[in-house]
Amino acid sequence: MKKKIAFILDHKLNHYRTPLFSALDKHYSVTVFHRGPFIENCCFQQEIISYKKIGPFEYIANLSRLSELDAVVIMQNLRIINLYSLPFTLRNKPILMWGIGTSSAGGLGTESALSVFIRNTITSMYTALALYSPIPLANYWKSNQEKISIVGNSIVNEQSINTSRETKRYLLFIGTLDKRKGLNELINSFNRALAQHPDLKLKIVGEGPEKFKLEQQTSDLGLTNNVEFLGAIHDPVEKKKIFTHSYCVISPLQAGLSVVESFSYGVPFVTSANAITGGESQSIIHDKNGVLFEDVEELSNVICSFIDGRRSSATLGYNAFKFYKEYLDFELYVQRFKKFIDKNI
Repeated sequence: MKKKIAFILDHKLNHYRTPLFSALDKHYSVTVFHRGPFIENCCFQQEIISYKKIGPFEYIANLSRLSELDAVVIMQNLRIINLYSLPFTLRNKPILMWGIGTSSAGGLGTESALSVFIRNTITSMYTALALYSPIPLANYWKSNQEKISIVGNSIVNEQSINTSRETKRYLLFIGTLDKRKGLNELINSFNRALAQHPDLKLKIVGEGPEKFKLEQQTSDLGLTNNVEFLGAIHDPVEKKKIFTHSYCVISPLQAGLSVVESFSYGVPFVTSANAITGGESQSIIHDKNGVLFEDVEELSNVICSFIDGRRSSATLGYNAFKFYKEYLDFELYVQRFKKFIDKNI
């Protein structure tokens, strides 16, 4: 009989995450606890949970079913009070944590001594911890390091193909249009690059709270013929077409799972060396499969380097796709996660 495992998320269940739970459900009986809404056509079970705000913290009120399950995996979010209480309420069950393993807001692996102490104290009370990347390891006590597995982070892309040798026509941003991505900086840098390459195009894929401001900025700079806002694109065939003719994907200040997705199409990724990230930016090897700039003022020159031939989108893209197949492929991710679970339950 399959072991029953609960995954407790600190956010809603995103569509890109459902394939992981579906894959794991082939080996275990998986129940995912999340904020909702309920996602249809999933093979695993779901429980919608409610959160109560208590100052800067949150408390999940309806987790009574956990006693019926064989193991629990909870996101390592220090603001979730249940993270502190589970080791006492589930004394006889394996309880595992999963996540970035550090604060990412000020640069991955940099956080206050107090937060580091709290993370270590919590980790000492848990059976094991799965991290997206090895970067936070140095902040953990040696006894806790022995509990840690690096599972990485990935997404399914059934359209994955090496497009690095295809004709490139434009720059691409894809993701949520929010302030911390630095899209206003991208548009300003693109505008400066146009002085040297007036026919250059930028496609922006996604929706988000910054969309109106970005469209207004584009209009004010007279870029409406060069910058195209395409909205959110979820259809895999259409998404593949968008990536195919992209010199590179640029997200100036944040690098998340869009790095994995770009690499899965053989498209290099451009971002800050200090980008907000869960560890995905560590897959970018400067000038081998992408570009990491130190200062956003460099971005216009980086853009021009793809157009004037100083950087080869084909070479960087080929290396990006190779890296994806060797390290980031979704099946490898599932295997690492399964190994982590099997080792600790």
